[in-house]
Amino acid sequence: MVKFLISRPIAVVMTFLALLLLGIVASNRLPVSLMPDIDIPEITVAVSRPDVSARELENSVVSVLRRNLMQVQGLDRIESESRNGSALIRLSFKFGNDINLAFMEVNEKVDGAMNYLPADLERPRIIKASATDIPVFMLNIMLTDSMAGDEKFIELSEFAETVIKKRIEQLPEVGMADITGQIKREIYISPDREKMNSLGLTDDDITSAVRINNINIGNILVKDGKYLYNLEFSSYLSDLNDVRDIFIRTGSRIIQMKDIAEVGLREEQPRGIYYSDGKRAITLAIIKESTSKMASLESKMAELLDVFRADYPQMEFEISQDQTILLDYSIMNLWESLLLGGLLAFILMFFFLKDGKSPLIIGFSIPVTLVISLLFFYLVGLSLNIISLAGLILGIGMMIDNSIVIIENITQWIDRGLSLTEACARGTNEVITPLISSVLVTCAVFIPLIFLSGISGALFYDQ
Repeated sequence: MVKFLISRPIAVVMTFLALLLLGIVASNRLPVSLMPDIDIPEITVAVSRPDVSARELENSVVSVLRRNLMQVQGLDRIESESRNGSALIRLSFKFGNDINLAFMEVNEKVDGAMNYLPADLERPRIIKASATDIPVFMLNIMLTDSMAGDEKFIELSEFAETVIKKRIEQLPEVGMADITGQIKREIYISPDREKMNSLGLTDDDITSAVRINNINIGNILVKDGKYLYNLEFSSYLSDLNDVRDIFIRTGSRIIQMKDIAEVGLREEQPRGIYYSDGKRAITLAIIKESTSKMASLESKMAELLDVFRADYPQMEFEISQDQTILLDYSIMNLWESLLLGGLLAFILMFFFLKDGKSPLIIGFSIPVTLVISLLFFYLVGLSLNIISLAGLILGIGMMIDNSIVIIENITQWIDRGLSLTEACARGTNEVITPLISSVLVTCAVFIPLIFLSGISGALFYDQ
């Protein structure tokens, strides 16, 4: 085999150059991340319907979705949690199932159930988790006017959630933007104690009136020939006027809420507060799309932030907890270790082999082998991460060891008087079998890691 390749130098060189060129092209298309892209076998369906009680949400929405989602293939466990205004349905699958196929099937089941859900319900969000769902960085949004009051910050919260967040999620490199630190409004009722005492009303009467006027009786399906109608009976309090116009019966009189109480809007009790450089801020955790490159996301976000700063001068935009710096440092540290190890090996070979050509051949083969390896990374769908680069370092070490053995053996046959072609063929064939056996023995140590079950095995697959 070796003599066959040596006798056809043009074909070997052309094949070598083709692989090298394809490796260079593939290296620019490989996604870069801190950890391998591992799909967690779990899908979450998030339902949002403000001003609806947990019980009504469970009966009218969650139960319908759960009934449809139980038909998803490969489902291991399903759990649901309903709260006032929102609900979560968690679907767990056995590891090894095609989570992308399950994600598509869940979308189909949700779309199929929409006809049986209330007409004003927004389509539930379907979230697929991955090991790379780590925020790349935090985008902090603040008001330039440090003396602005709570009302301005509430407006900033609404604007960030309805405009800024949606524009960022439109970028193809962004998987999700999770917002925290915002403030919402709530309706408050402040009773006039003197009027209430004179009318013989208590706080319980006001609470009962609000509860009675803010209910959802339910929905029914009405079939008219080949048409099917979903009728919903509800009485929701959606704005201030609805609350002010609530009727309350006291004795023989009927009065309205606005006659005995002040109804208005105020700041909702915040669940958490976020500060940046001493200023109250809203933060967006930017999560990268698994197939996108970190550098591409960074450049697109920089362009979008320049647009934001020009369009909204009353706001400040600041990047914090930038994980790209950690990623660049980790990846660069591995590359430096790889290159430094190759350089030290080259220097040692230069002194111990006492020959300038042999170390040059091995030194040239190291970067070439790396580039061609990146081509196979691209073909099998691997990304550049700390696990795969650690495997590359191990492979380069074994390649240098075997190269030294082969070159030394070829040199001995040349010293015995054989021609270069004959020495290369005989010297390589003589040691190729034990060298392959040595490589396989080294790889055998890591093979059990591939057969680990669950996420642990998938994590070490890249190595």
